Amino acid sequence: MRMIRSYADDTILFGEWSRENASSLMNILKCFEEFSRLKINLRKIKVYGVGVDSMELDRMATFMKCGFGELPFTYLGLPIGVNMRRMSAWDGVIDRFKSRLFEWKARTMSFEGRLTLMKSVIGSLPLYYFSMFRVPSSVIIALERVRKTSFGVG
Repeated sequence: MRMIRSYADDTILFGEWSRENASSLMNILKCFEEFSRLKINLRKIKVYGVGVDSMELDRMATFMKCGFGELPFTYLGLPIGVNMRRMSAWDGVIDRFKSRLFEWKARTMSFEGRLTLMKSVIGSLPLYYFSMFRVPSSVIIALERVRKTSFGVG
Protein backbone atom coordinates (compact mmCIF):
# COMPACT_ATOMS: atom_id res chain seq x y z
CA MET A 1 0.00 0.00 0.00
CA ARG A 2 1.27 3.42 -0.86
CA MET A 3 -0.92 5.62 1.27
CA ILE A 4 -3.39 5.17 4.12
CA ARG A 5 -5.78 7.85 5.37
CA SER A 6 -8.02 7.22 8.38
CA TYR A 7 -10.69 9.13 10.19
CA ALA A 8 -12.55 7.54 13.10
CA ASP A 9 -13.71 4.21 11.67
CA ASP A 10 -13.25 5.15 7.99
CA THR A 11 -10.06 4.21 6.18
CA ILE A 12 -9.04 4.69 2.59
CA LEU A 13 -6.07 2.83 1.12
CA PHE A 14 -4.27 3.68 -2.09
CA GLY A 15 -2.03 1.17 -3.76
CA GLU A 16 -0.95 -0.52 -6.94
CA TRP A 17 -3.63 -2.70 -8.54
CA SER A 18 -2.59 -6.32 -8.08
CA ARG A 19 -4.00 -9.53 -6.69
CA GLU A 20 -0.94 -9.81 -4.41
CA ASN A 21 -1.74 -6.42 -2.83
CA ALA A 22 -5.37 -7.42 -2.38
CA SER A 23 -4.33 -10.70 -0.78
CA SER A 24 -1.91 -8.89 1.55
CA LEU A 25 -4.60 -6.43 2.51
CA MET A 26 -7.03 -9.23 3.33
CA ASN A 27 -4.36 -10.92 5.49
CA ILE A 28 -3.74 -7.65 7.35
CA LEU A 29 -7.47 -7.31 7.98
CA LYS A 30 -7.61 -10.90 9.30
CA CYS A 31 -4.70 -10.17 11.65
CA PHE A 32 -6.45 -7.01 12.82
CA GLU A 33 -9.58 -9.05 13.59
CA GLU A 34 -7.54 -11.64 15.53
CA PHE A 35 -5.68 -9.13 17.68
CA SER A 36 -8.42 -6.59 18.23
CA ARG A 37 -11.30 -9.07 18.50
CA LEU A 38 -13.29 -6.70 16.29
CA LYS A 39 -15.16 -8.02 13.28
CA ILE A 40 -14.63 -6.29 9.94
CA ASN A 41 -17.79 -5.99 7.89
CA LEU A 42 -16.65 -6.91 4.37
CA ARG A 43 -19.99 -5.73 2.96
CA LYS A 44 -18.94 -2.16 3.83
CA ILE A 45 -15.61 -2.43 2.00
CA LYS A 46 -15.51 -1.16 -1.57
CA VAL A 47 -12.80 -1.53 -4.20
CA TYR A 48 -12.24 1.25 -6.73
CA GLY A 49 -9.93 0.98 -9.71
CA VAL A 50 -8.32 3.75 -11.70
CA GLY A 51 -7.93 2.72 -15.31
CA VAL A 52 -9.36 -0.74 -14.56
CA ASP A 53 -12.20 -2.15 -16.62
CA SER A 54 -15.44 -3.19 -14.95
CA MET A 55 -14.83 -6.93 -15.44
CA GLU A 56 -11.49 -6.75 -13.61
CA LEU A 57 -13.06 -4.61 -10.90
CA ASP A 58 -15.80 -7.20 -10.43
CA ARG A 59 -13.23 -10.05 -10.31
CA MET A 60 -11.21 -8.23 -7.63
CA ALA A 61 -14.30 -7.49 -5.55
CA THR A 62 -15.33 -11.15 -5.78
CA PHE A 63 -11.82 -12.24 -4.79
CA MET A 64 -11.88 -9.90 -1.78
CA LYS A 65 -15.52 -10.80 -0.94
CA CYS A 66 -16.53 -7.14 -0.95
CA GLY A 67 -18.31 -4.63 -3.16
CA PHE A 68 -16.96 -2.27 -5.78
CA GLY A 69 -17.66 1.30 -6.71
CA GLU A 70 -16.98 3.70 -9.52
CA LEU A 71 -15.17 7.00 -9.61
CA PRO A 72 -15.90 9.67 -8.64
CA PHE A 73 -17.07 9.12 -5.07
CA THR A 74 -16.98 11.13 -1.88
CA TYR A 75 -14.93 10.37 1.20
CA LEU A 76 -15.62 12.46 4.29
CA GLY A 77 -17.39 14.96 2.08
CA LEU A 78 -14.48 15.34 -0.34
CA PRO A 79 -14.68 14.29 -3.97
CA ILE A 80 -12.26 11.50 -4.91
CA GLY A 81 -11.48 10.85 -8.54
CA VAL A 82 -12.40 14.35 -9.68
CA ASN A 83 -10.00 16.82 -11.28
CA MET A 84 -10.14 19.62 -8.69
CA ARG A 85 -8.31 21.96 -11.08
CA ARG A 86 -11.51 22.24 -13.07
CA MET A 87 -14.06 24.88 -12.13
CA SER A 88 -16.92 22.36 -12.48
CA ALA A 89 -15.48 20.27 -9.63
CA TRP A 90 -16.13 23.21 -7.30
CA ASP A 91 -19.77 23.70 -8.30
CA GLY A 92 -20.98 21.91 -5.17
CA VAL A 93 -19.01 24.22 -2.88
CA ILE A 94 -20.24 27.32 -4.70
CA ASP A 95 -23.83 26.03 -4.62
CA ARG A 96 -23.57 25.44 -0.87
CA PHE A 97 -22.34 29.01 -0.46
CA LYS A 98 -25.23 30.36 -2.47
CA SER A 99 -27.87 28.33 -0.66
CA ARG A 100 -26.60 29.32 2.78
CA LEU A 101 -26.20 32.98 1.98
CA PHE A 102 -29.51 33.36 0.14
CA GLU A 103 -31.26 31.46 2.92
CA TRP A 104 -30.01 34.00 5.44
CA LYS A 105 -30.73 36.93 3.17
CA ALA A 106 -34.41 35.96 3.16
CA ARG A 107 -34.62 35.81 6.95
CA THR A 108 -35.69 38.77 9.01
CA MET A 109 -32.32 39.84 10.22
CA SER A 110 -30.48 43.11 10.39
CA PHE A 111 -27.93 43.85 7.70
CA GLU A 112 -25.15 43.66 10.31
CA GLY A 113 -26.36 40.26 11.51
CA ARG A 114 -26.48 38.91 7.98
CA LEU A 115 -23.04 40.34 7.27
CA THR A 116 -21.63 38.58 10.35
CA LEU A 117 -23.19 35.26 9.29
CA MET A 118 -21.94 35.76 5.75
CA LYS A 119 -18.36 36.37 6.90
CA SER A 120 -18.56 33.27 9.06
CA VAL A 121 -19.73 31.12 6.14
CA ILE A 122 -17.25 32.61 3.70
CA GLY A 123 -14.52 32.03 6.26
CA SER A 124 -15.34 28.47 7.31
CA LEU A 125 -17.40 26.59 4.72
CA PRO A 126 -14.64 26.18 2.13
CA LEU A 127 -11.76 25.70 4.57
CA TYR A 128 -12.04 21.94 4.51
CA TYR A 129 -11.80 21.91 0.72
CA PHE A 130 -9.11 24.59 0.67
CA SER A 131 -6.98 22.58 3.09
CA MET A 132 -7.07 19.54 0.81
CA PHE A 133 -6.96 20.96 -2.71
CA ARG A 134 -5.26 23.79 -4.52
CA VAL A 135 -8.06 26.18 -5.37
CA PRO A 136 -8.26 27.64 -8.87
CA SER A 137 -8.39 31.43 -8.88
CA SER A 138 -11.65 31.24 -10.86
CA VAL A 139 -13.29 29.53 -7.84
CA ILE A 140 -12.16 32.29 -5.49
CA ILE A 141 -13.48 34.88 -7.95
CA ALA A 142 -16.83 33.04 -8.13
CA LEU A 143 -17.11 32.85 -4.32
CA GLU A 144 -16.28 36.53 -4.05
CA ARG A 145 -18.94 37.31 -6.67
CA VAL A 146 -21.52 35.35 -4.61
CA ARG A 147 -20.51 37.28 -1.52
CA LYS A 148 -20.82 40.64 -3.26
CA THR A 149 -24.12 39.97 -5.01
CA SER A 150 -25.85 38.34 -2.06
CA PHE A 151 -25.51 41.38 0.15
CA GLY A 152 -24.86 44.19 -2.26
CA VAL A 153 -21.35 44.56 -0.86
CA GLY A 154 -19.15 46.00 -3.49
